[in-house]
Amino acid sequence: MRHHQGLTLHEFVLVLALFGLLLLGLASITSASQRSYQQSESSGMRLASRRAATSLLNYELGLAGYTGTGQAALCRTCTEVLPTLTVHKGGEASQPDAITVRYLEDRFLAEPQQKTITFEIGRDRRGRSNLYRREESAVRQPAVEDVIGLKLLGYLRPDGSMVVSTQVTPIPADLSGLVLELTFAWQEQHRFNVAFSNLQHPQLEGMSP
Repeated sequence: MRHHQGLTLHEFVLVLALFGLLLLGLASITSASQRSYQQSESSGMRLASRRAATSLLNYELGLAGYTGTGQAALCRTCTEVLPTLTVHKGGEASQPDAITVRYLEDRFLAEPQQKTITFEIGRDRRGRSNLYRREESAVRQPAVEDVIGLKLLGYLRPDGSMVVSTQVTPIPADLSGLVLELTFAWQEQHRFNVAFSNLQHPQLEGMSP
């Protein structure tokens, strides 16, 4: 009659070693998966922030000078009295610019209302830099977080040529668009164009350093 013997000490140590290697491999795979997920999530959030900032500026800055549609638009003179676009150039190259636009809001309104909107970079209570949207006579509101820079690089003309923007460069009379650059907290820069479909009466102002 044969007797079944248990594992020897050598065999037991070998099993433990193999089991440890298996756990180590599983931990490595899990850690890699978590890092990949975090990187993918972070990349997705950054892409969403870039799209949100670009879309917002494209839409609202593009409305500069809008006076509505139809014959009634011919009687609206807000854009003839005030500049449709005001560029506030930073006092230094490293200082962000700010941009103010004026247009008439006529969606779902019986009588259009004049809007004066300023986009600028500022810090919140946590010290984080954000892109802010501020309506005239109202408290500024954070529009997109982690935006640390807004620079106007140039003015576009109808023929596609660009006039480089400086504190002393006059804004072209035939202005048809802007070239902007956003800088994000993760040190990414994104350059894009904003096109105007309305006649502009622009104004250039300097900001104190």
